[in-house]
Amino acid sequence: AAAIAVDLIVSEDAKPGEQAGSLVVKAGGETLKLPLKLKVFAALIPKEIHFNPEMNCYGGPGKAGSALWFDSFRIAHYHRSTINRVPYSQSGKIHADYVPAVDQSGKVTDWSTFDKNVGPLLSGEAFKDNPRAGVPVKPIYLPHNENWPLAMAPNFNPGSSLAGKDWKAELDIFGKPPEASFSQAYKDAFTACVKEFVKHFEEQGWTKTQAELYLNNKPGKGKGGDGQLGTAWTMDEPFEYLDWNALQFFSRLFHAGTKDAKSAQFLFRGDISRPMWQGSCMDGQMDIMYVGGSYFEVYRIVRDQKRRMPTILYAYGSANNQERANHESIAWCLKTWASEGDGVLPWQ
Repeated sequence: AAAIAVDLIVSEDAKPGEQAGSLVVKAGGETLKLPLKLKVFAALIPKEIHFNPEMNCYGGPGKAGSALWFDSFRIAHYHRSTINRVPYSQSGKIHADYVPAVDQSGKVTDWSTFDKNVGPLLSGEAFKDNPRAGVPVKPIYLPHNENWPLAMAPNFNPGSSLAGKDWKAELDIFGKPPEASFSQAYKDAFTACVKEFVKHFEEQGWTKTQAELYLNNKPGKGKGGDGQLGTAWTMDEPFEYLDWNALQFFSRLFHAGTKDAKSAQFLFRGDISRPMWQGSCMDGQMDIMYVGGSYFEVYRIVRDQKRRMPTILYAYGSANNQERANHESIAWCLKTWASEGDGVLPWQ
């Protein structure tokens, strides 16, 4: 015995009402013809995603631009969801298969790698044979972070030691704010590179995808557990005001680069596990907010932030264990939608 599942895609121009046909199964030299009845409703599911199940990952699937890469995105696209890979590590290493080449000033010198490996996702070309042909991915991470387009280390001088086991405490107590700690060349390069991305996206017609600048990093340690590495604040899931202050700093640099955008959708994103501690400090500065497990515990606070900031709102967490019913993940999506969310993000 075997179970066979078949997806039947009904075309947009199908006439509503009942339709009749047959399903023919051939196996072992025998043929079985089964009557098939199909009821077509007048409602039309839009091609675009308006509630996005976004599958976050930190590597893969495969090398960007490979057959595995595009096939994986096509499978997700077929099921009305999106894969979204963070294109850098918390140690500050950028994924070379994902980014355009930049020079020492942070200026883009060659778009070919990005255009070849990521561009088909943004134009919709990668999905030309899918049911939602030509519809690009809903969101995508931008490569910008504390260490790209310029590295943080040579451009960051907070006036406190960044060496030893106590560097973080010394920075928090004695360090200068980010505005005074980063070199002017670093700040200029960051904003200018964002501006270049906006210009390139609009020239290429990549205007239907939400391009997200997301700072995923937490304070790292150098060799032997000493010294600052990667970043100096908890940018992902902030928990003290200094973290949010750093997010504000990068948000200002980002928005200075996007202010002239005409059609491209560039958003500053935050993953906030403690929205009840955020207050109003990111009002007008965080365009899309992903909230962790506390989403439903402090729903009224989250709802108020969505309306007031304003921001697009996602719930993030994990999908159900494979040993449990998949209906749990469906229920999570429905609960988030009913709680004014615009999507969910399970880790992959």
